[in-house]
Amino acid sequence: MRLILISAVSIALASLPTFAYAVGGCGCSHVSPKSMVGQDISDLMADPDRRALSNYGNIRLSLSNQFGDFNRFYADGQRMTDPRARSAFISASLLGIDFAFFDRLTVSLQLPFVVKQQKLGNPPPSPAGMFPKNTEGGDWTEAQIESFRNNVRPQLAEREAQGIGDIAINFSSNVLPNSLRAAGFAFIVSTGLRIPTGNIEEDGGSVMMLPQPFQLGSGHPELLLGASLQKAFENYSLFLLTQGRVPLTRNKLDYVFGKELSITTGGMYALPFLDKRIRIGGQLDFSQIEKDNVQIITNFNINDPKGGNRIVPYPLVESNGDILNTGGTFLYIGPTLEIAPVPGFLLSANFSILVIRNANGNATRTNPMGKPAPLGQALAEGLFQISAAYTFGKS
Repeated sequence: MRLILISAVSIALASLPTFAYAVGGCGCSHVSPKSMVGQDISDLMADPDRRALSNYGNIRLSLSNQFGDFNRFYADGQRMTDPRARSAFISASLLGIDFAFFDRLTVSLQLPFVVKQQKLGNPPPSPAGMFPKNTEGGDWTEAQIESFRNNVRPQLAEREAQGIGDIAINFSSNVLPNSLRAAGFAFIVSTGLRIPTGNIEEDGGSVMMLPQPFQLGSGHPELLLGASLQKAFENYSLFLLTQGRVPLTRNKLDYVFGKELSITTGGMYALPFLDKRIRIGGQLDFSQIEKDNVQIITNFNINDPKGGNRIVPYPLVESNGDILNTGGTFLYIGPTLEIAPVPGFLLSANFSILVIRNANGNATRTNPMGKPAPLGQALAEGLFQISAAYTFGKS
């Protein structure tokens, strides 16, 4: 989903992570299929004679920045008011390095720097709202509750994690014969691996670990698969992109993010002035994401981090380990503006609006322990991304 987040730098400049975040502090993160193409699609679409990185030895450096404010809560398909006044701001900066080893093979490396802020306007007044028993397995005492209110609750009001995220490496190739490439067609297939380099035990300066979706990385390797089809005409171009993200293992906390399938389609039009250096367009970004899952041990011990209790509030865990308020089906739509001030240099900006949301937020159901699930799922109704890229080498 070209970024459920949004179009990236030129429809594909690099891959920035995007996020759907669950109200209770859970959610899921995913990346744009644009990251899989390994080629500056906009260049190809705007000018069929520019083969982006299809020429041996070409190098592209890119920087993308994505922002999302997750402050809308949905439960049972309806927007809700969250009594905890929870919200999140997530930004991701991605440095991309693409190198054409051969005329038909491009290798891409993506290095992300992530900032995730979680806010609780009204933190729970007692630890019992998250953990039914204290560390000794008994009821919380008045002294412990008072200590929580004075020492822990203030720390939960605003927490932040920032640092290097999960690095990804992709291999992509335009598999069409030269005759079709000369006619403005491109069919690019890609495969890659996201490496778990980001920390997954950030506490945001508090005594409690941040939820997994607010960690810097996933903690587990992921297989990335992608394909894109584009056709460039004289003044406009059309594209269709698809991407799959498949976690290969659980992380060391027995947590795994849900699988994702994303599809993006759209087009770009070169304005008939300034040598067609300005392009406008739009796209639809669709994503289908499975729920996250945490391994539950046979005898569920609320004080055992291996049971997910350090990372997932207990009401969120279903009997099979699925995490409530994660995953879902989403459709974003939005415009894209691209400017190519000089040959090889491209600036891009995109804003996407959430138009279809089929989230897994639920305000009424209870988990196997008979506890009510936290209210709804938090979504960003608007996502913004800006990008810049420069290609060195033959055009």
